[in-house]
Amino acid sequence: MWMLSVDLHIVCYSKIVSIFNFSKHNKRMTKLSAIKALLGTTPHDNYIVKYKLLYKTVNGTDLLVVPDEMQANIIKTAHERGHFAVVRTQDLVNKYFYIPQLKEKVEKYIQNCVICIFTNRKRCKQDVIDAFSKFTWLYPTRSTYAAEAINRLEKQTHVFGNPARIITDIESAFEDYSNKQNILHISITTGLPRSNGQIEKQNSTIINVLSKLSVDNPEKWYSHVPYLQEILISTFQRSIKMTQSELLFSTKMKYCQDIEIAQLLNDEITAQSQQQRDALRQDDKKQIYKVQEKNRRTYNIWRRQAHKYQLQNLIAIKRTQFGPGLKLKQKYLGPYKVTKVKHNDTYEVEKCDFVNGPSKTSTCAEFMKLWSNQIKPT
Repeated sequence: MWMLSVDLHIVCYSKIVSIFNFSKHNKRMTKLSAIKALLGTTPHDNYIVKYKLLYKTVNGTDLLVVPDEMQANIIKTAHERGHFAVVRTQDLVNKYFYIPQLKEKVEKYIQNCVICIFTNRKRCKQDVIDAFSKFTWLYPTRSTYAAEAINRLEKQTHVFGNPARIITDIESAFEDYSNKQNILHISITTGLPRSNGQIEKQNSTIINVLSKLSVDNPEKWYSHVPYLQEILISTFQRSIKMTQSELLFSTKMKYCQDIEIAQLLNDEITAQSQQQRDALRQDDKKQIYKVQEKNRRTYNIWRRQAHKYQLQNLIAIKRTQFGPGLKLKQKYLGPYKVTKVKHNDTYEVEKCDFVNGPSKTSTCAEFMKLWSNQIKPT
C-alpha cells in the first residue's frame, strides 16, 4: 500500500485526509502564488484552482502541483514502493501529481538511492505472462522443476481456461501436458533467452525489485510477491499504452490510497462499455505491432542473413553454458550433425563423435558454423 509522506498528512490507514500542509506550502511559493493570482483573471497554461490548491491539467487529468519543498518526499515515496527504475517511478508520480522536470529529478534521486546501488541479488520464482494484454501472474516456488510450473499452469486453467499456446523451456513434462490439454507448445532454444523475450524482460524487473524489497530479510522474499504483482499490473506499459489491468478488465485497479486521493481530485472514472473495451484492444494490437516493428528494425541494423543449414550437415556449435574452469576452453564443440530443421533458423543437432558436449541439443544459426571439412574453398 502506498502511504504518502507524513508531511502531506494523507494517511490511508487512519482514513484521515488533510490538505493543510499543501495549502501552506502553496502559499509560501512565490511562483505558485503568482500563478494562482493570475488565474483569478485569466486562464494560464492549463492551470486551475480547486479546493484552494493549484492543479495542472495534463492529458485530461487534473494533477496536484507539488511545491519545491515537497517534491523530494513525493519522489522518495513513489520510488520506495518497489525501488523501480526511472520510467515506473515517473508513472507512479504522474498518476496524481505534477512536478516540473520530473524525469531529471527522479534520475538524480535513483542515482543516490543506497538500496538500489548495493542490491543486485537473484531470486527464484515462476511467472506467467499473457502475450496480448501483458498481464502478469507471479507464483513463489520451491524449485524450478517442470512439475511446479505445471501445477501453476493448472491453477491458471481453473480460472481462465487453457491458453492457445505456451512457450516454455525444453522439458518432456511440458510437452506431455500440452498434448493432454490440446495446447500448442513451443519450446525455446537452449542458450537463446530472446526465444521467450517477454518473460526474460519481465524477469529482470522482478528480480531487481524483489531483491530491494527483501534486503532486510532475504529469506522472506516470497512475502513481497503479491504486492509486486499488484504494482506490475497497475503501472503503465509502453507496448500497450495503458496498464495491464485496464486492458484486461477495462477499469483501473482501486486501492485505499486511490480512494482517498480520488476524493481530493474528484475525477475517478470507474465504468467502460464493451464497445470501449473492443476499441482499447484494437488500439493495443496496433501498438504492439508498431513496437514489434520498431524493435525488429533496431535489432536487424547490425545483423546479416542467417546461413541455412540442411539435414545431415556437419557443424560446430557454440558453447553456451560455462562453469568453473570452462571460460578458457574451446568456444565451439563438435562435430555435430543436423537432425531437424525448425522455424526461425533453429535446429536440433546430435553429436557424431566422442567429443565434449551434450549428445543431443537444440541451437540456432548464430551459434553454429560449418565443420571445417564442409567449408567450400573460395
